[in-house]
Amino acid sequence: MFQRAAAVVVDSGGAGSHAAIFAREYGIPAVMGTGVATTELTSGRIVTVDGDVGEVSAADEAPGEAAVPAAKGGTEGGPS
Repeated sequence: MFQRAAAVVVDSGGAGSHAAIFAREYGIPAVMGTGVATTELTSGRIVTVDGDVGEVSAADEAPGEAAVPAAKGGTEGGPS
């Protein structure tokens, strides 16, 4: 599944989680530990994932307005 993913966004986990390790291996951006990603984001919604700063923004939001913030210290970045 990770081979087809453009990014990884999860509710829990950190830099050592399986999702973060796979994202690093595949070079895709990831935001870990959001706490609310699976309830706030719906299937098919277009989002921008910036793993370097731990920010997930929906296409219908203003630039820089985070829809789903990462938990402190819970980001893993790949190429954004």
